[in-house]
Amino acid sequence: MTELTLPRNNRLLVIDDKEAIHADFKKILQPSEPAATGLEDARSALFKIAQRPTAARSFEIDCAPTGEEGLERVKQAIAHDRPYALAFVDVRMAPGWNGIETTERIFQHDPDIQIVICTAYSDYSWEEMIERFGQSDRLVILKKPFDTVEVKQLAHALTEKWELGQKARARTDQLEKMVALRTHELQAANAQLKIEMAERTKAEESLRQAQKMEAIGQLAGGIAHDFNNLLTVISCSVESLALDIQPGTDAEEAVREIDVAASRAAKLTSQLLMFSRKKRIQAERLNLNDLINQLGTMLRRLLGENLAVEIQTADQPLTVHADPVMLEMVLLNLAVNARDAMPEGGRLSIRSELVEIKTLETRNQATVNPGYYVCVCVEDTGNGILPEVLPHLFEPFFTTKDVGKGTGLGLASALGVVQQHGGWIEVESRPGCGARFNIFLPLETEQTREEPDPRPKPRVVSGN
Repeated sequence: MTELTLPRNNRLLVIDDKEAIHADFKKILQPSEPAATGLEDARSALFKIAQRPTAARSFEIDCAPTGEEGLERVKQAIAHDRPYALAFVDVRMAPGWNGIETTERIFQHDPDIQIVICTAYSDYSWEEMIERFGQSDRLVILKKPFDTVEVKQLAHALTEKWELGQKARARTDQLEKMVALRTHELQAANAQLKIEMAERTKAEESLRQAQKMEAIGQLAGGIAHDFNNLLTVISCSVESLALDIQPGTDAEEAVREIDVAASRAAKLTSQLLMFSRKKRIQAERLNLNDLINQLGTMLRRLLGENLAVEIQTADQPLTVHADPVMLEMVLLNLAVNARDAMPEGGRLSIRSELVEIKTLETRNQATVNPGYYVCVCVEDTGNGILPEVLPHLFEPFFTTKDVGKGTGLGLASALGVVQQHGGWIEVESRPGCGARFNIFLPLETEQTREEPDPRPKPRVVSGN
């Protein structure tokens, strides 16, 4: 803490109706020559050398003949930021206010000034003064005729007291500002700590979810691999049986049912392998706009006439390094889910655009590096998704469809494919307001990590 230095206040006010009293105070408190101490006198006489003058404190004294004029001087001094430290007030003044009334009014305008009431009579007792003023820490009684030394002592002591009071107030203000600043810093640190704790909790939850998904993926991959071998035997056996069965018989129908079931099982196995990331991707450099436009033509035939399919791709090529078959499977899966959410018809739109992410972020259990990404938005006008369902949407074997109408692996497999390509999926939905799935994939440029020059400018993504 810095040491406070305030200028000394030597300003005094004498309020008395006698000019002689004014002159006496000036003579006592404004010496014309520096005073020598007794020690200096003895030193000069003993060693016969010239005295060394010592500087006495000199006061700046203003005088007022009446209480009304004295109060006016106090007001002006405050207005000019040059307040009086001390006022000597005569208790009897004529005409106008007496010293007690004058002191009472001065206290109302200047709460810091020190007052010395000069009196030769017992007009008011000390108790009466205290009862009237309500305070005694700034009030002193000086009996007339007063002694010169006593006047000097009071002047020095009370001006020093005034200065100490100002320093104490300034120090208190300084401490209050320091406390306020420190409190603000602690509040900011506490808020930052809460954010970091929330982020840590989210990261821990993401890690647990990732570990759980990895364990499920390993289990599903192992089962799918062995199951696929069994399906190969079943399929070959069905083909052999079909050659020896007479057409139109019950046996032929049974073999056909076995073949259909085997095909469904093979599809489920493929989804399991894709979810467990054990299915090798055949990545190539492709323009995602071309894939979306081709898929749109197929979806218009597949989804039926009661669904309007809108395709809107970016003006510039959006190149990614990906497996076109897998990405087509992802978009087809989302389109079929959208169709199931719109049994009475509706609108499905698929849009693509280039986005730029400025800062390192954590989004949906994935750490996202800054850079350019292709965003494919699949949006429908269907029933929407319940809030309690959203956190479980990409969990394997979780489905809201009726038994036999969904395996619960479609969205889990779609997320696995997108993550294999270095991307992520975000979902926005409310009941009755449709759903929007945003698929983000890293943009592939001619030179790795080279910034593209897209036209129009990419949309900047800065929040989750």
